[in-house]
Amino acid sequence: MAAGSLSALPEWRGQEGPRFRITLGPACITVGHTDLARAERTAERAQHRARTEAGELGTYWAENLGDRAPADPRAPITGWSRRSRARLFHATGELDYTPMIVLGTAPVMSTLTYAKNWLDVAPTGAAAKKHLEAFYMRFERAWGVPFVGLWKEEFQRRGAVHFHLWHPRPSGLAGAMRRLTAVRYRPAVGDGLPYEAWLAAVWADIVAHPDPEDRARHEKRGAFVSKVEEGHVNTPAKLAAYFAKHGAFMAKDYQNKVPKEWREPGAGPGRFWGYKGLKREVRTVDVAPADADRAARVLRRLSSRERYWDPTYRDAAGKVVGCWRWKKAVREVRVRRGDRPANRQTGEIKPRYRKAMRPPTRFASGSGFLCLDDAPTTLVNIARALDIWREYAPPTRRQVQARERAVRRRALELPATRRAVTDAHKH
Repeated sequence: MAAGSLSALPEWRGQEGPRFRITLGPACITVGHTDLARAERTAERAQHRARTEAGELGTYWAENLGDRAPADPRAPITGWSRRSRARLFHATGELDYTPMIVLGTAPVMSTLTYAKNWLDVAPTGAAAKKHLEAFYMRFERAWGVPFVGLWKEEFQRRGAVHFHLWHPRPSGLAGAMRRLTAVRYRPAVGDGLPYEAWLAAVWADIVAHPDPEDRARHEKRGAFVSKVEEGHVNTPAKLAAYFAKHGAFMAKDYQNKVPKEWREPGAGPGRFWGYKGLKREVRTVDVAPADADRAARVLRRLSSRERYWDPTYRDAAGKVVGCWRWKKAVREVRVRRGDRPANRQTGEIKPRYRKAMRPPTRFASGSGFLCLDDAPTTLVNIARALDIWREYAPPTRRQVQARERAVRRRALELPATRRAVTDAHKH
């Protein structure tokens, strides 16, 4: 209903040029543009390229034995990129958390770590991801429901990897459902234990450290569960900020630095975050370029401020009651301060940096996204503002003439599929 409040353009019929769009999620509004005709040509080229590569591979197999030499490895991954952080915020604002709510249990943050000699069991990022996939299968077998939630990969100061899992806490005892429904019950590791004890026992069994001392230490400290305060995750926008807090602040940015052992070719960390059992729920509306530009301006102004709770506010009687206040939105950046000699004998110069607060730059080119506590209501208000702008700022005569010419030209054009068939008959 909120997406339907916008004034949508007619259906696309193969016209060239950018197509401006506004995408609405549960807690995110995205403004952008795309060239659908260009996207179709790109997809056709990709399909032709895939067929060509398949033909070349078949010819190679017919003439030689075995596969071709693997391609050159990508550049080593050294940390969590800024684009990946933005995609995490974007995804958490567009996810539908209904599968987590229907379970009726409060969410918790489960942390899975490794022992001291962690490289013996997780020499590469792929090995660590296999442990995580094994945990998902053990979870479904023990509690009778698949794992639903988000996960984030981080690194400790010593270089060991650990995973943060945000998901509903299972209730009862592990294996109780399987004991009642299975025709032939087979006991598994952790059966009959509550979730906290089950998590520690199962994660140690999955990792299976070869050193007995490390394994015993891992069973005690390898996994723990922490409760999440309701005020931190009661909206998807707050969840995005809470779940990505280590990437948003530079105080713990070391947790996103990949250790040297995982920077070798083929040993990369892979993805830093993801979600399981959840899907994105969005609605996209094609709008006029002027509406997209005005909507981006409104969202830019909203993003320039942020709300915070001031517990020291006093009312007229002098009683401390607290209130919500607004302040200018800022972000922490590193600024080059100057140079200093790193080695006086060789004259080597080392740059110096300092931390500074700068206002964020959002919707710089009219495209971007903004996470909000109630995105549908905000979009309805934006749609009303666009209607008011059209009423008090009608289009000029030149704009009306250009729009009429575009309508007549569009009426004479055939759809893309019919035009292709007509050209084929002509040839």
